[in-house]
Amino acid sequence: TEQDVSLDGILVIDYDGTIILYNRRFREMWGVPEYVLEHRSDEMLLEYVVERVADPVPFRAKIHYLYEHPEDKSHEEITLKDGRVLDRYSVSMISADGTNFGRVWYFRDITERRKIEDEVRTLKNYLANIIDSTPSVLVGIDPEMNVTILNRLAEKMINLTSDEALGKPLGH
Repeated sequence: TEQDVSLDGILVIDYDGTIILYNRRFREMWGVPEYVLEHRSDEMLLEYVVERVADPVPFRAKIHYLYEHPEDKSHEEITLKDGRVLDRYSVSMISADGTNFGRVWYFRDITERRKIEDEVRTLKNYLANIIDSTPSVLVGIDPEMNVTILNRLAEKMINLTSDEALGKPLGH
């Protein structure tokens, strides 16, 4: 099915607490045993899932809030006990006659993206420290003559902060 080729975990629950649909990625992502899904019980599934979340109290509170406020959309990041980070998005299912009859949950594993973002942030901080500790005035410009790098000595010399100078033409 289309849902089974998705990179996202997909779960659909009606407001009677019955699991209507889930895809293979959802089951793999959460490690849900088949017996839990066979019961089609949202409550049983929620208990299983909550045990895998690093901070279960706000997670459970958010789930309950969304069932009490079916019109609300929701997006958040969830950290699991095993260290993975999931992006979670949820939206109501509304029938053609406008009746709200359930909720769709989408989960995407963003663990690798978070690791790369953290590495880039660390590298940027490292490079910024090298640039700022250089004992010379350091100004970088792009081909359009806009300031791209400015160390502390250069800031003092031109009496502008990096925030004020970066992206602006040199000499303005």
